[in-house]
Amino acid sequence: MFACSTDGGNQASQNEEETPETNQIQSLDVPYDVFQKVVGWLSEDTLLVHLGDVEGHTLISFNIFTGEQTTIHEDTSYLLTIEIHESKERILIQEVFENETHLSIITREGDLLHTTPIPYSGYASVDWNPMKPELVFVAYYHYDTERDEDEIKVYIWNTEEETISEKQILSLAPKWYSANVYLYVKERDGNGLYIGDMREDDSDLLINQDISDFFLNQDTFIGVVDSDISDHQVHLFHEYPLLVSEHVITIPKVTMNDYLVKPHMTQSKRDGKAFGVLPTYSFALEEEIGEYVLAELNFEEETTDDILSLPEDAPILLCPEERYLLYGWRYESIIDLESAEIVPLLSDTL
Repeated sequence: MFACSTDGGNQASQNEEETPETNQIQSLDVPYDVFQKVVGWLSEDTLLVHLGDVEGHTLISFNIFTGEQTTIHEDTSYLLTIEIHESKERILIQEVFENETHLSIITREGDLLHTTPIPYSGYASVDWNPMKPELVFVAYYHYDTERDEDEIKVYIWNTEEETISEKQILSLAPKWYSANVYLYVKERDGNGLYIGDMREDDSDLLINQDISDFFLNQDTFIGVVDSDISDHQVHLFHEYPLLVSEHVITIPKVTMNDYLVKPHMTQSKRDGKAFGVLPTYSFALEEEIGEYVLAELNFEEETTDDILSLPEDAPILLCPEERYLLYGWRYESIIDLESAEIVPLLSDTL
């Protein structure tokens, strides 16, 4: 198997009979009990891996073909949320110390660039502006003692100005669509897709009341909409760019307590290939776990092309050159899209 890049591909094809393929995926040689998760791709052949135990947490880079490991960051603090910027040059980490929590941004070599305290020690949801890396959405639940209920708190962290300003958004997952424009689905008082502009003080605008969730990668938007014809189907509306409707794919519907469950989707290139973990039939999760396949979402033909059956419904993350997928709740496996094989990453298992 070759890496996602095409370097050396011509030479390999010319010597196909004499030179066997040697670039096989290597096992991650770390103790199972310190493995936390694979965070994501740093390049087409290198992963960012989170390790940790009671003595401290560490971030390492791991080359899936050479097995090389390099320590990027280590501390006695606990690491919660970790996010790689789209440029792959910066990493955001949420560090929890004994009496305080910090958000910090480091380089991929581990150098500290920015840090700020936040009054929250649980997992914070973050979304990093792909065009303005100095802007980060930070969201979490805050318990309001006066009203005796949780409320959503959303902030914009501006690392350039060293400020954190609150934004009135009723969603734990606002997403940057461009340098200034953001999208979200309202989590309370009904669904609906909203659009806002950080430069404007006016209220955000409802642009589609039917969308209950969405997937976004750069300017590719995939909205998830309940079918108004069948109780067992859901529509994936593909827009590229936003508000320019193109094609629709219909898939079986999965619910949890009568709420629609969004399928896991991934895309790595602008308007590139898109993949999804799709149910093979409609069901309710509180009644059964169902069956799933990995499929390419072919919006041009409005079809799905099955690649392989999956053991469970779990997140996926496509590598920059579209050859491999991370798979699993901790991204503990790699799927080779050419051979349609699942390769476990960990050499040490329970």
